[in-house]
Amino acid sequence: GSGAAAAREGSEAGLIADRFLRSGLEPEAVLRLLNTALMLRCEKHLCPAGLDLMRIDLFTGETLLCKYGAAPSYIRMGEGVQAMQGRTRAAGMTLDAPDQFRLRLEPGSAAVILSDGAARAELVRQKLQESSSGGMKALAGEILTDAAARGGWEDDMTVLALCLERRREA
Repeated sequence: GSGAAAAREGSEAGLIADRFLRSGLEPEAVLRLLNTALMLRCEKHLCPAGLDLMRIDLFTGETLLCKYGAAPSYIRMGEGVQAMQGRTRAAGMTLDAPDQFRLRLEPGSAAVILSDGAARAELVRQKLQESSSGGMKALAGEILTDAAARGGWEDDMTVLALCLERRREA
């Protein structure tokens, strides 16, 4: 979907996912539950949704990225930027398991997870490559500003940008 209704539904799905995750369910199980709920809710008409879920162990850097039909996510590790593109169809349209990517992020690694309305691969790669740990908010803002200039604000757009830093000793 798009617009205010899609933004509201996305926010509700996020709250539900948060509750399930806090109760101890694994990310894949949470996404499967959301997928099933969408399939039941939309029996008469399709209402697909791209879903992304990233879990990072901040002590080890072990990271799990799960995706249902979502726009590519971009990860900067070292000097390179890698696109994480899933093959599974959008949630609400498939019985398949979500795509899963496992990796280990080191301090200085960064990620951009975004909705399809804000996705422009060349720009995201360039901005992520140029960014520093302190510039994640600015990076997300630049991607959103570019997307709005290209297509206006008709589509709800989400950009999450994060950078892992080494923990500072107190």
